[in-house]
Amino acid sequence: MDEESVSGSRKIEYETSRLDDVNRWVNILYIQATGKGDEFTTDIMDWADYCREPRMAHYFNNMNLLHVSYAAFGKEGHGPDEGYLRCRRYPKADDGSFSQTEKPDSFHTGLFHTVETYHVTAIKNGDRLFFHVQGEAKQTLFSWHSILIVEVSQGRIGLRHMWMKSARYENFTVSVLRV
Repeated sequence: MDEESVSGSRKIEYETSRLDDVNRWVNILYIQATGKGDEFTTDIMDWADYCREPRMAHYFNNMNLLHVSYAAFGKEGHGPDEGYLRCRRYPKADDGSFSQTEKPDSFHTGLFHTVETYHVTAIKNGDRLFFHVQGEAKQTLFSWHSILIVEVSQGRIGLRHMWMKSARYENFTVSVLRV
């Protein structure tokens, strides 16, 4: 792994503004992503060309990571306040399910409205993950506590959008969390 890979407890901060008005699909923060092995080597940049075709299966079948889906609406169209936020582990389970989804899921968040700027702070420390979102009119702290979180210990940090999603990001920082 190179200097772009991080290990241990981390704090990730950024501002984001959703630019689309499509109430389906998701935006994703990847936390400490590595390849699952074989041709999908630990450093995901070694096989970045494979991911040029933006198929979700390229990610959830071949990466070991923790992720937060936000500004998320699923396949069906929903109202702007009906978005959800979820924490997940990749890769998918051997049976093809997303059984490594952390609870609780948060539905009807009322966050990530188009054009509004949100400050996001994600803190991963041991077996805990915190995801704080502050907008102009609302702020919410989401948290998860699980052995699946501590299992992810190093890798790259990244952002991903599913089809038709668009956002602007500013002031993206990653720092060592001193506890």
